[in-house]
Amino acid sequence: MSSANGKRKKRKNRRESNVNISKKSSKRVKSSVENDREKLLLSIDDLFKKYVTSNTLQEEESCISLDGMLQLCSDLGVEPEDPVMLILSYYMEAKEMGVFTLREFRKGCIKLKCFNISDLKSKIPYIRSKLREKIHPQIYQFCFTWACEPGQRSLEREKAIPLWEILLQPLDSLYTPKWLEFLKTDKKNTRGFSKDAWFGVLRFFSFVKENSLQDYDADNGAFPSIVDEFVDKLEKEQPESAGDVI
Repeated sequence: MSSANGKRKKRKNRRESNVNISKKSSKRVKSSVENDREKLLLSIDDLFKKYVTSNTLQEEESCISLDGMLQLCSDLGVEPEDPVMLILSYYMEAKEMGVFTLREFRKGCIKLKCFNISDLKSKIPYIRSKLREKIHPQIYQFCFTWACEPGQRSLEREKAIPLWEILLQPLDSLYTPKWLEFLKTDKKNTRGFSKDAWFGVLRFFSFVKENSLQDYDADNGAFPSIVDEFVDKLEKEQPESAGDVI
């Protein structure tokens, strides 16, 4: 009886010992992961500080703005107006065009797994490919808020047209250059574009990709008035093209 109790006690001690070892191992792994993450964040912060152009007492409120953004573009080997910067801003979830806060910069670098300028530079081909393969609704949506002036609910024409030149390119639609030319020569609609109009344009190009323009119905209210005017102009100038399927 005494022998059996002794064996049970030894097994119990071994189990408790294994549990303790497992807990200690888990703590070491967790500590190691936390230390590695901290090191990576410090690397990102050091990179951010190289381009900071607006320092405040609160580090979280520091930001990269015009001068720092120009230097960042130079180090990445791209022009400031390169579409790559648009996609980079998307990954950063930037709230304002031409500005990265520390929080945004950290977020984007972690998503892209970039912890120094060489890492970022090596990602340029991947970032550029995001604009070539297809229209990404999330990127299209991001651009409206990103490009709007703070506090404004409409996007200025001067910003909307260059964005459409970039964002609509993957569609390779015959209507894209016609749309851009229409906007540049249109003297009637001089105001900016609302959010509904911005998304209405995307719906239109998705529509003509899958349907004939003859199926377009201006009376159903599915598209903004400026798209109705554009289609009306197309039909008057080139009625024979209205049946084309893009």
